[in-house]
Amino acid sequence: VPTVVGTDRVIVAVDGVDVPGSPFESDVEAGDVDAGECELTVPAEGRVGEPVQLTLKTFDSCGNPVEHGGENVEVVVTGSNDGIAVEVNDIEDGTYKATYVPEKNGEDQIVIAVNNVDVSDDPSVVAIDTGVASASETEVKLGNGRARSEERRVGKECRSRWSPYH
Repeated sequence: VPTVVGTDRVIVAVDGVDVPGSPFESDVEAGDVDAGECELTVPAEGRVGEPVQLTLKTFDSCGNPVEHGGENVEVVVTGSNDGIAVEVNDIEDGTYKATYVPEKNGEDQIVIAVNNVDVSDDPSVVAIDTGVASASETEVKLGNGRARSEERRVGKECRSRWSPYH
């Protein structure tokens, strides 16, 4: 039984003489998806409000890549973002991309199943962080409500301290 995807050439001979038409060729395609052979790529970290993307590549029981879509792929998130919606896209080449946008920081456990069989015995874990404040989105309010940068305030203090009129 062929186990490698590709074209097999079979030489058939009787008493050392090739049978007419030999060698014969046959195309070998990947078998059905074997969840235990699939490759799953999950980021170790994510940020609240930013998409987390998972990639699943499917293989048959012999480790041959499956080069077509149409499998039933399910993704379940538990933990900090328990039950959040996950969008699964079939790339139709044996690859599936799943995306979710976490709403809470903490730790998410991801379980992926292909045709109702879990890809792994253990869930994948993604640490979700709230992210770092962006300086361009941070505003400092002074007493009268006007926004001023720290640099401007310090610069004004320095000028007045060294002023010849001080």
